[in-house]
Amino acid sequence: MVTRSVRIRGVFVPLAMILLLMSGCVRQQAGPDGIESFSYEWWMPGVTMLGGVAGILVGMKLVKVIRKLGVAFVMTGLIASLVIGPSMLFDAAVVAEDQFELKTGVWGLTCQHEVDFHELTDACRVIERKTDSKGRSQSSIYLLCHYRDGETKKIPLGSEVAKAAAPLLMQRMESFGIAVQDQVGLPAIVTQEVGNEVQSTQLQTVQ
Repeated sequence: MVTRSVRIRGVFVPLAMILLLMSGCVRQQAGPDGIESFSYEWWMPGVTMLGGVAGILVGMKLVKVIRKLGVAFVMTGLIASLVIGPSMLFDAAVVAEDQFELKTGVWGLTCQHEVDFHELTDACRVIERKTDSKGRSQSSIYLLCHYRDGETKKIPLGSEVAKAAAPLLMQRMESFGIAVQDQVGLPAIVTQEVGNEVQSTQLQTVQ
């Protein structure tokens, strides 16, 4: 009999292996006028998609013996081959002397963020932890950009590409005269759903 913990491992172990493979596989390329480009190594999307196909094939064999575990492998393989791998093709960051561009998100729903340093007053890198009504939490890293017109934009820095570009981005901002704070490692901004309301506070430290 397959226990619930075994079924959970069947889903998360392959995904964890993919995420581990993704870390440290970001390429940085220097361009003209001090422009630095960041993207995944050229082979990463292909390897991820092939790994997903392999997971599907293993799952199809395994489903005849341990059905739920086999289904878990098939689902993980589908996610890797149809979502994670293709999404990596579009993840990119460009850091110039006076601006920053980031393309990130799930394939088909890719978002593009553009930040012009001339329009900023200051910026802050923070960790936001969201906790739903069932007590489940998720942490995300963002760069809060405060504009001269009073607007604040939240730029996601959770992808491996964005994480690789973040140190240079913050350095370029400071060189441009923008005040930059880094609160990673300090108490996280925690948002919690209480009924239909969302409450924010400063709580647990997240590294």
